[in-house]
Formats: sequence, structure tokens, C-alpha cells
Amino acid sequence: MQLRVHYAFAVALLFACSIVALARLRSGTAAGRPFTQSPSSKCLKFAKYIPSKWESNWLQASGETELAICDLVNKERFNSELWVHGVLHPDQLSFPPSIQREDIVDSVWSLYKYHDTCAPKAKVVYVPIEPAVGLLRHPFAAPCNTSNEALDVQDRDYLYLAPPDVTNDYPGRKVLFDLGTGTSFSSSLLWFVEAYSNKGVEFDEIWSWEAAETGAHEYWKSVPDEYVSRLHFYNTYASDEAGPATPLGILHRTFQQGDFVVIKLDIDDEMLENKIMQQLKQVHHMIGELFFEKHFDAVEMRPYFGSLATSYSDTLHMFNEYRKLGIRLHYWP
Repeated sequence: MQLRVHYAFAVALLFACSIVALARLRSGTAAGRPFTQSPSSKCLKFAKYIPSKWESNWLQASGETELAICDLVNKERFNSELWVHGVLHPDQLSFPPSIQREDIVDSVWSLYKYHDTCAPKAKVVYVPIEPAVGLLRHPFAAPCNTSNEALDVQDRDYLYLAPPDVTNDYPGRKVLFDLGTGTSFSSSLLWFVEAYSNKGVEFDEIWSWEAAETGAHEYWKSVPDEYVSRLHFYNTYASDEAGPATPLGILHRTFQQGDFVVIKLDIDDEMLENKIMQQLKQVHHMIGELFFEKHFDAVEMRPYFGSLATSYSDTLHMFNEYRKLGIRLHYWP
């Protein structure tokens, strides 16, 4: 009789432990941490980040105290034209898969090197991204372009988003997080849904935060009908804590293996942004693409940013660091 009681207790304990483990797995956590540290993509496994020769030169020169950024940008117009042309005509930008051992180092385009683990033979895939050079914005925009044809400082046509070969490798949901979304859907969300739709990506869920007080009626009037049911809008600041309604809390709670997650961070609070970026570094395997407007001190940007403690060199090195983790990090204008 006593043996049966012990056996029944052991079975009940094992069942209870299984329920707890299953609950943690479904919530995406185990002992409070993400249940997986593996990439979310199916076949493409990140190998390394290869900055272009152009980007490497800028990284090396960024520590010069008297670096005239705009003068140098304007001298390198040919490279800038190749860059912008590649964004506008991605079909003409080709880095075909290969089995060669030596890394491709392009003169203009920075590259992410992946191993295609689903290919019958070992295959290397190179995926480009815009180079982190100049003011990290559109090279033909103000303030470096002072002509009448200068583009707006917030022009976004320099951004090279992940191509379908990458986004299609994520079999799960497509999710957008916008931290600092603005006071209407058109502030930034409209650009994201349209730009990614052009790449074949339709977001299943959109989570957004905005600290500036926004009238709920006016805000929701700005949201296109097809996105109303997908959008979660929080009219509060984007906290760095892991609460039930914070970006990191929701990311941890809802993330599933295979999801393609896009995050934009632009909240104009340097200390808070730095904290969030540090936390995103710890969950880099969850991020498909990341957009960040990092404010830095440069003579050319002081009319917009003011004088800041963060140096231009620190910013370029930070971008290099995060890209080396495999994050497709873009500068948000």
C-alpha cells in the first residue's frame, strides 16, 4: 500500500513538472529567459558580418578630431550613387551564392554571410546592407547636400531592407515593434508596412508606443482599416522593463521560433535608448531587422541634435558591433 502511494505521488509530481515546463515553453521562457538561443530563421545561419571597404575606411577615420564629414561625403559621390542605385534597383545588385572559402569584400556594399543549411551541398549566401558611412543617413540629403535638390534629412530611400530570400526563411509570423511611433499611423508605421509589403512581407501584428499625448479618436482615424485589428497602440513611453505592456515584456512573451521581428527605436531619450539597445543585444537571435536613430555629436548634426556626449566614432563602432552579432541594424533618420 505504501509503495502504491509513493508511486502515485511520483507520477503526480512528474505530471506537475511537465505542466510547468510546457507552460514555460509556450510562454517562450525557461527559468525567466528565452527558451531558445538559436536563430529564428529556418535555413540561413549567420556566419559573419563583412563591412565594405568604404565602411571600414569610415570606421578607421571616425576617431579623427577634425573629421569634416560632409566634405568627405561629397568627395565620395560616386560610391553614394552606386549605393542609392542599388536600393532603387535591387534586381541589379547581385552577390550570387557560392562555395568559395574566401570572403567577398565589396567596395561599397556591406554584406552578411550566411550558410544555407538546407542546400544539398555547402553553400554560402551573401546578403547586402547599406554601408554605415557619412552621417548614416541618405548621402544626398541635408545637411551634406546644400543644393536646391537636397533631399529631406529624414529621407528613407537609402535603406536596403532584407530581401525575400531572407524574410521567406522565417516560417512564422511577421511582427513589427515601433518604439516612438509618432502621433499618427503615417508618422512611421505607414512607411514600414508599405516598404515591407513591397518586399512581400505583410505584418501579422504591430505593437507601437508613443509618449506624446495623442487623442485616441484622432489616432485611430489615421489607421487604415486593414491594420486596425493587427495594431496594438500604447500611448505611453517605451519602458526598458519587462512588464506586461512593455516592448521587451511583449517580445519575450509572444516570440515564437520562426518569427520575423522588426524593431524601430526612436524615442529621443538617450539613456533609455541605450538601456533598451543593451537588452536587445541579449536577444539578438529574436531580431530580423532593427532600426535605430542614434543621436551623436557632430558639427553637421548639432542644429538637429544639439551638442551631445556620444561621439560619432562611438556610434560607428556601435553599429559595427551589433552588425557583427548578425543583427541587420539600420540607421533610422
